[in-house]
Amino acid sequence: MKAVILAAGLGTRLLPATKEVPKEMLPVFLRDKRGRLIAKPFLHLIFDVLYDSGFRKFAFIIGRGKRTIEDYFTPDREFVDWLKRRGKEDLAILLEELYERLRSSFTIFINQPEPLGTGNALLYAEPFTDQEPFLLHFGDDLLLPDVRLNPVDRLTQVFNETGAEAVLALKRVKDPSKYGIAVCEREYKDIYRVSRIEEKPKFAKSNLALVSLFIFKSGIYDAIKSVGVDKVTGEVMLTSGIQRLIDEGKPVYAVDVSGVRRVEVGSPQTYREALQTIELNE
Repeated sequence: MKAVILAAGLGTRLLPATKEVPKEMLPVFLRDKRGRLIAKPFLHLIFDVLYDSGFRKFAFIIGRGKRTIEDYFTPDREFVDWLKRRGKEDLAILLEELYERLRSSFTIFINQPEPLGTGNALLYAEPFTDQEPFLLHFGDDLLLPDVRLNPVDRLTQVFNETGAEAVLALKRVKDPSKYGIAVCEREYKDIYRVSRIEEKPKFAKSNLALVSLFIFKSGIYDAIKSVGVDKVTGEVMLTSGIQRLIDEGKPVYAVDVSGVRRVEVGSPQTYREALQTIELNE
């Protein structure tokens, strides 16, 4: 399965820090395999999580001012050699580990010319995914896998077992009015059948919010095209496309991943929380 990563947002809530640095490239802190504290761009962390789940084909949807992302995910042998010549072997190894993964992957970068919403951004991935199912991941939001649950693996399992048109990751939140909310009925333990998607509702019927991770069949593209531009936001909304699938009678399922930690870099508050050292279970 191919992976599409949306990283075209303007990051306005984190200005002025994001005037020149994409929010997806802001650093977070974690321990490497040797126990050392390192700083890693948030998007690098997402790439690692997907790579460790078996993904090898990636499309990054980027926009204006996001050339830094393309440069970062392009191997730079000269810089590695420069580090080694100066005796900085440990630092060279950190980059070589990323470059080894990139060399064993197929990675492309697709430009979204205008910031017209997540649905519009996803449409640019259609030639990459074609008629195949694919995973969609937001570039500023991550569910951290742990020993109990790997959300990527669990969504993939549910997608394969149910034959769903789409599978969404859901997490319980305190303030549903800030999120896209899924109205749904539980079918089995952590699995739900979704009946409606509400975008930032004033009076929510659920506290299960859509977060960062989705698996779709190719029908999502036609669904997004059919709903067009939202009259209120002026954007093409991914949630409206998902609702169109539901309205057409397509099976849309969700997995409750409330038990895993979520880290975000979309706002000053969530980024400050993300700066706590991230522990990954190798």
